[in-house]
Amino acid sequence: MIITEFDRENYILRDQLIDLAVLIYPSTYQKEQRTAEELLQPNKVVIAAIEGEQLVGFVSAFQKSDTIWQQEISLVDPRHPDEQIGERLTAFLRDEVVAAGGESLVS
Repeated sequence: MIITEFDRENYILRDQLIDLAVLIYPSTYQKEQRTAEELLQPNKVVIAAIEGEQLVGFVSAFQKSDTIWQQEISLVDPRHPDEQIGERLTAFLRDEVVAAGGESLVS
């Protein structure tokens, strides 16, 4: 499994992100392009967990103040239990926030 910055230009991953959001939160997200645009806004740090060619996890955060970042959403495919995907995504996100000058990541 690879944990990496989400490739916003990869439309296959974008479609998989929508599918994952609908799978986990069906009443909140609908299968449409707007959902991907909202989740991938340029002011956010967005991280993906990819197994093979399949998106299995996603996490994002936005900057609240000069040093504080807010974790916005975490999606982990329930068909991949016991792989510590959420923990690995959050650790990678924390490193990205620090690299961007952040001192704190809040949920």
